[in-house]
Amino acid sequence: MPICTQCGVQIETDYTHCPLCGAVLDEGGSADTPDERELEKNEAVIEAHEAKVRVLFQEVFGFVSLAGAVVVFATDFAYGMDVTWSRIPLISIGYLWLSIFMIPRLKRVPLVLVLGEVLLAAVYLYALDLFTSGTPWFWGLAFPLVAAFGILMLASILIIRRFKLSVLGGLAAALISVGVFTLCIEGSLQLFFHGELSFSWSIITSASVVPLIAFLVNFDKRLKKRGSNLKKHFHV
Repeated sequence: MPICTQCGVQIETDYTHCPLCGAVLDEGGSADTPDERELEKNEAVIEAHEAKVRVLFQEVFGFVSLAGAVVVFATDFAYGMDVTWSRIPLISIGYLWLSIFMIPRLKRVPLVLVLGEVLLAAVYLYALDLFTSGTPWFWGLAFPLVAAFGILMLASILIIRRFKLSVLGGLAAALISVGVFTLCIEGSLQLFFHGELSFSWSIITSASVVPLIAFLVNFDKRLKKRGSNLKKHFHV
């Protein structure tokens, strides 16, 4: 299998450009310096194709969502607008549509995207609480969990950016957030249902990710010592 002499990644025999660095390859797999105009042209074609795919997906998902909302509303209308359960699927459809709609528009600003998704999730859960019977649960249970999730997500992104962590380092930071979030889940459940703060299974769950975090950090250090990275191993 040919190897790109520019970045060292293995390449399929029918490739004319390195999928990692974009270098032009000759028949033997060696790399020539890519022409800037050609690279810009290829990038423009890829971006245009991705934009078309996004638009198509949004149109299909929007049509399906609208069809579902019309069916639910028509059912409620046929029964004199007295079908209380119809509010929940209508709210859920609206939440899913808005959530997916925001992703391609804010993906280049991950901090804003996470903040928007967290706020949208909070509004969605608050609306569900309004239309469900029984003891209100949003402020005592859902809000603390949504807030903790948002804070941990934002903290992970900031840490990854601040310390310029690699893929493995980012995974380790994400696992730390997962461990902390399990503690938040059990703590919130205990406070809401029993009125006291206690931990049991969440400690075990958090401790179980420690060996995996240690492995990722150690493996990342070994790759850096060798001057390698995951991009060369997984062709990304």
